[in-house]
Amino acid sequence: AGQISNEQMQAISSVNDMFARNLTHHLGAWLRTEFKTALVSAEQLVYSEFTERIPELAYVCSARLDPLDALGVIQMDLAMVPPIVDLLLGGVGRAGILREPTDIEEDILLSVMEIVMRELNVAWQPVGLKFALEKREAGSEFSRLMPLREKTLCVSFEIRMPEAQGTLNLCLPAMVLNTILRRLISERDRPRRRSFEARLKMATMMEEAQF
Repeated sequence: AGQISNEQMQAISSVNDMFARNLTHHLGAWLRTEFKTALVSAEQLVYSEFTERIPELAYVCSARLDPLDALGVIQMDLAMVPPIVDLLLGGVGRAGILREPTDIEEDILLSVMEIVMRELNVAWQPVGLKFALEKREAGSEFSRLMPLREKTLCVSFEIRMPEAQGTLNLCLPAMVLNTILRRLISERDRPRRRSFEARLKMATMMEEAQF
């Protein structure tokens, strides 16, 4: 009900930093090009503030959040669509004009969003939160996914490719926050144990590393 504390925000940021690193690696490998994702901000907003930030032309999808029986929203700038589609169709990843994607491009973007969901699941697995892609929300339908006065966590990432850059935004409802914040803090504070064998193996591997 109140503001997110610095300790809680630090825990949230660590999870989203992991997501950004994993997405950079796996989506870059899939596209076979330079692809960088970086966490820009994580802030508490009411849902109406989040919807006002979404441009008129945007790619917005709903995501089911299990086991909490809630919906989240993920939005990507359409500026990223032309270079991604160009790469996957054999091009070099050239930027293009801002427009609605065609049916073929929608299928390609669906594959991209499935990779995004997979990496979200890896990052948020420690708190037991699972993301499942629902559908693309056409027009302003996404404004009805949550009450406009609902408190949310809005996480923004910057995504960069050689010829384009844009943002990827994730919006989670307050009911999810109440659950995951407790789990994030307890997971972070839990002592990490490493066996003697694991430490010995790591030391042996590091002796062979070249700098």
